[in-house]
Amino acid sequence: MVSIGLIVPVLPALVGSFTASQTEQAWWYGAVTFAFSFANFLTSPLLGALSDRHRPPAGAAARLLRPRDQLLRHRAGDRSCGC
Repeated sequence: MVSIGLIVPVLPALVGSFTASQTEQAWWYGAVTFAFSFANFLTSPLLGALSDRHRPPAGAAARLLRPRDQLLRHRAGDRSCGC
């Protein structure tokens, strides 16, 4: 849901630049939110299928990088990593 975190903070300023009327701002806010949600609804299955088909070997990379990550956390003094 990163995309929602990107659009929500800028949406009021973006809609406010369209018109000064509060009623029209509310309408445009709803229209932009609906368009964004509808586009997300339509493209999510396609993007999910593409990511499943072309998945990198992330598990192997994570297993290889875990000791390095724990070492860096230990040196930084972070005791929440379970070391």
